[in-house]
Amino acid sequence: MDFVAIDFETANEKRDSACAIGLTEVENGRVKKPIYHLIRPTEMRFSSWNTQVHGISAHDVLKASSLKQLWPSIRHLIENRLIVAHNASFDLSVLKHSFLAESIPVPELDYLCTLKLSRRAWPDLGSYSLGILAQIHGIKLKHHHAGSDSKACAELLLLAAKAHAVACPLELATLLAVKTGTLRL
Repeated sequence: MDFVAIDFETANEKRDSACAIGLTEVENGRVKKPIYHLIRPTEMRFSSWNTQVHGISAHDVLKASSLKQLWPSIRHLIENRLIVAHNASFDLSVLKHSFLAESIPVPELDYLCTLKLSRRAWPDLGSYSLGILAQIHGIKLKHHHAGSDSKACAELLLLAAKAHAVACPLELATLLAVKTGTLRL
């Protein structure tokens, strides 16, 4: 089972304001150590609400790389990979809009949403937030830290696959009738 879980934190309400990224690679069903980077967004405007949620301020990212500078070191984790995210519509929108803001060609990729998969895998839960799912399934999580969130997302997909006796994320999606998304420009 191979895929990469991704999570973004944003500086403000705009989808092109990525200020942190977490990437967790799963290779042969084994979760690797999360990769975490602060990102200097193109517009250095941090909303107090976003900072309250994730704890990242403009001061924290002053010396961080821009996404364009970071891209060569993380490209291999995103291009030609199945990407998984919890509430994927948000994270893939942040990826797309942040890439466009930095004039980085948006890679075509397929993705799965663990929020949608979780609703189908465990239909009787009261909440499907990453924090609640992590608590229910005993997954260690420092919520709203992009590295921790991406790792929890990866572990959640593996638990759902195990619970349904499948060895492939796409097989799980088919079994649970969850469509794979495609990011294209």
